[in-house]
Amino acid sequence: NTCIMCTGNAYFEATVGDCAQCPHDTVPTLNHAACSCTAGNFWHSQARQCTPCPENHYSHDSAVECTPCPLYTVSGQGARSCDACQFGQYWKQYSCKICNESDKVGNGVFCVSKSQIRNDGFSQELVHVSGKNTTAIVSVIAVILGIACIVLAVLMMRKQRQDTRSTGAEVRYSTVM
Repeated sequence: NTCIMCTGNAYFEATVGDCAQCPHDTVPTLNHAACSCTAGNFWHSQARQCTPCPENHYSHDSAVECTPCPLYTVSGQGARSCDACQFGQYWKQYSCKICNESDKVGNGVFCVSKSQIRNDGFSQELVHVSGKNTTAIVSVIAVILGIACIVLAVLMMRKQRQDTRSTGAEVRYSTVM
């Protein structure tokens, strides 16, 4: 076994077992295992070139691979980022659809009642706060889960107190430092 260390603008080409020069406008990764591409592209090792990311994937500058879009976002081929669907549309399996029901409208994520948007404003706000609908959704879910954990802890403590009262056993807690 021979250890080959590629330097300069070269990367290790595993299929050949030797170093190869990165194409124009690319540079090798830190470990010289591939060439890095501009945003929206990834290094296709078999083709030995930068290739656009597929739909619903994105990459930043110097990326070696594309990242799938987060839930409730979409992108076209060669994307630098993923975006929420526009107001009036809703998200369905990584595509934007239009609500076809007269009393509903897409809020960028779901097809919701028009009265809900007029009355609470939440549905429209959910998507269009800086275009980061996933952040708003995750924040709401995190708060709900946090409250559920607190409620569950209180219920478990009450149950434990009831169990100790009915059995007469004493429960002591201690802290070990």
